[in-house]
Amino acid sequence: MPDRPALLLDADHHGAWANTAALTAAGIDTDSPDPFDGRIERSADGTPSGALREGAMQLVSRLVPPAATADVARALLAVSATALAAGITGWQEAALGTYAGYPDFSAAYLELTRTGTLVGRATGAIWVPREVTDDTVDIFVAQCVERAETNTTAGFPTRTAKLMLDGIIETRTAHVCAPYPDGSHGLAYFEPELIRRLIPALNAAGVAVHVHALADAAVRDALDGFAAVPDHLRARVRNHIAHLELITPADIPRFAALGVTANCQPFWACRNELVREVTLPLLGRERPDALYPFADLRRAGAALAMGSDWPVSTFDPWLGVHVAVTRRPPGEPDTAPLGDAQALPLVAALDAYTRGSAELLGIGPGTLTPGAPADLAVADRDPFAAPVDRIHETRNVATIVGGEVVGG
Repeated sequence: MPDRPALLLDADHHGAWANTAALTAAGIDTDSPDPFDGRIERSADGTPSGALREGAMQLVSRLVPPAATADVARALLAVSATALAAGITGWQEAALGTYAGYPDFSAAYLELTRTGTLVGRATGAIWVPREVTDDTVDIFVAQCVERAETNTTAGFPTRTAKLMLDGIIETRTAHVCAPYPDGSHGLAYFEPELIRRLIPALNAAGVAVHVHALADAAVRDALDGFAAVPDHLRARVRNHIAHLELITPADIPRFAALGVTANCQPFWACRNELVREVTLPLLGRERPDALYPFADLRRAGAALAMGSDWPVSTFDPWLGVHVAVTRRPPGEPDTAPLGDAQALPLVAALDAYTRGSAELLGIGPGTLTPGAPADLAVADRDPFAAPVDRIHETRNVATIVGGEVVGG
């Protein structure tokens, strides 16, 4: 229905498509400027094409009707049941705030916690709005602490803030050191000086920081922010940087030195169609060994955690483990690996998916030790007993949380 405004999110959630009715309702036309944190894609004559990148999504998403808490709660229950069936016993809701058409999920999590209907160990991270300035850092940190205490007291542990620093390489919105073919360096959502003030303020208040940083310039800004935190304050919290598609080699040892966990999404680290046709042409086809440098991080002593970034990609842990070990798409053993030197041993990938992630989220040791929570995922085979190119065939048959079988 062309007269009904519509906004459709890209699978990567860093862009959206708006129809003409939605653009009109939002007042977007040929003369509309790009927001500082996004881009309105345009036709050759300057007319908006309907594609909105990053912060430009907010121009339309602010008009999306609010979602009812009960509807969000039902959706969370459905998703959590699927995650449990896949062997996932805990996760982090990584953006508790309103952005790009998504509601703040806090109320739904608190309702599910109050009624005792949510199974699994959910934790939260509070979204850092891009409107935060140097003058409002202290106000935001105080609000963040108050929300964190409210959620945690209610049984929904929330000890982290989510700071998104850049976009993604495929739309030239990830913040890169070397320019893209068009000469641009992507988008940076916060000035380095603000990052170096905001991260220390959050850590000083006892709030960990979960940074989204895809490319090397954003990763460097994040590490500089963590370096500005006094050692004794940084040691009290679980800081981490997620995604890490591209890191300047000199910055890799800084993860261990600063106690910053490398929060990796291994399912992306292969020559899938997107990487072959879009990513490598934008970065340089000679750079496969530079992408997702998991092995370099491990050799440098960085703590590794692994997850999915769902709903951007599958949360099936065995598919992610497969790619971490082979650097090939599941089921494509003849595809050239994406940087074979960055492949991890199977034991390291499993450790990152279990102990590494559990420790990062603060939900237990993630190991089979006396006194630890009985959170277990039972597989249908021994992944060490078969060729690595068949790891992806592993299936979860039972999931146990706190000693109770809850999925599989």
